[in-house]
Amino acid sequence: LDIGCGWGGLARFAARHYGCQVVGITISREQFRYAQRWCRGSDVEIQLRDYRDFTGQFDRVVSVGMVEHVGYKNYRTYMRTAARSLAEDGLFLCQGICGNFSRVHADPWIERYIFPNSMLPSLAHLTRAAEGVFIVEDVKSIGTNYDPTLLAWE
Repeated sequence: LDIGCGWGGLARFAARHYGCQVVGITISREQFRYAQRWCRGSDVEIQLRDYRDFTGQFDRVVSVGMVEHVGYKNYRTYMRTAARSLAEDGLFLCQGICGNFSRVHADPWIERYIFPNSMLPSLAHLTRAAEGVFIVEDVKSIGTNYDPTLLAWE
């Protein structure tokens, strides 16, 4: 399961290179239409739906760049939804940009210029939301990869 699958790139890659059967979910109609076309011919099903309304279980759940759009009040629901979507012994990967401070409102500059309608969670926010829901096995800071990634995207 790919929560917040965006344009379908990760879902398509996992299906084509690792033989995964992938369901990607998004609330964006534009991303939904594009991802359906992009993933055609792969073992990928793209669905237009809110992650909170999803039912089904998977051995792996990923969410890349989605947690920034969940909002402070929904972090716990986000974690519980991911957990509910996992089969026993399943794994959840959450990749997102974290801020250095535990804010409950978005930074006005970031809101205006970088990520409208979003909020950067702190690592503390996410670990508190995961407490009792997941066992956090690993945390990695991959911030040094951000500049080269943006340059590659052009």
